[in-house]
Amino acid sequence: MELATEEDRSNGLLHWAKLFLANTWEELVLVAGKDQAFQEVIDHMYTVNTIPEERTLFEAHQKWLAVNESMQASREETEAALKNTLSKLEDTRSQLDDTRSQLDGTKSQLSDTKSQLDDTKSQLDDTKSQLDDTRSILNSKEAELSQAKSENEALRQFCLANGLDPSVVNTL
Repeated sequence: MELATEEDRSNGLLHWAKLFLANTWEELVLVAGKDQAFQEVIDHMYTVNTIPEERTLFEAHQKWLAVNESMQASREETEAALKNTLSKLEDTRSQLDDTRSQLDGTKSQLSDTKSQLDDTKSQLDDTKSQLDDTRSILNSKEAELSQAKSENEALRQFCLANGLDPSVVNTL
């Protein structure tokens, strides 16, 4: 009480401190004086301390307040968790939409790549066909060359056998 500031005194806190520091009912009544609020507090304290039913009712009310406060806190925690979960769900949905968009882009690229592959296969088939034609021509030319070489050799042998100069045959 000695530590009370002037502000504490002007706000009535010193008077309330005296009320709660009282040791007897007589001190309580004396401190309360004619102040209606103090008188109501004292009456309530008296009722709760002297009537068992009132004490039980008061204790039940206090338990109800505690349970209600706990339920309120639990509900607020649940609402916060739900809000957080909904936020995460929305983020996940957004990521899923982005992934689907990327997948559509990848499918389109895959389709383009398949089309290019088909074009490349077609070009390869054309090139193979041209190569086969070129090989066929080459084989034909090689056969003609081989035939010409054989005929040239036979003619050279004929010239040698008949005393003719084989170099003359090459000029024909």
